[in-house]
Amino acid sequence: MENIIKKILREQVSGKERVRQMAIDALFKAYVVDTKRTMIDATLRDMNMFQPKAWDILENIYGISKYNDPELFNDIINTWISNVLGVPKLGSTIRIINMEDTQGPPPGTLGVVWRYNDTPWETQLSVKWENGRYLDVIPSVDEYEVLS
Repeated sequence: MENIIKKILREQVSGKERVRQMAIDALFKAYVVDTKRTMIDATLRDMNMFQPKAWDILENIYGISKYNDPELFNDIINTWISNVLGVPKLGSTIRIINMEDTQGPPPGTLGVVWRYNDTPWETQLSVKWENGRYLDVIPSVDEYEVLS
């Protein structure tokens, strides 16, 4: 099976996309089994502890490593994390609609999600705003839309 997957990876982009989706699905299943968590109660801390296993799955089953195909590897990990946590992918551009923080940017301001910040309550989005400031978005409180 490993040889078949590696062959698909060498084929056209559509083949690479199939492997990408298969790998993301495998990570979802392994995460739920390994952590005994559902997607509803997933936390960034759980995902960080699971990350070495995720890397192992990608490298040993799918032949994808952060060294031989860093772009695909990072895209799979980023997509998996954002889907499990229900947040935009790293690098996504968002527009703030309403922020409860008095220090927050005005409505309509654009920003780029550059990392996730784990809190006891939920995963927050660390955002670099177009005005040069950095301020976290709290998804359950602040309103935003994902542009890309």
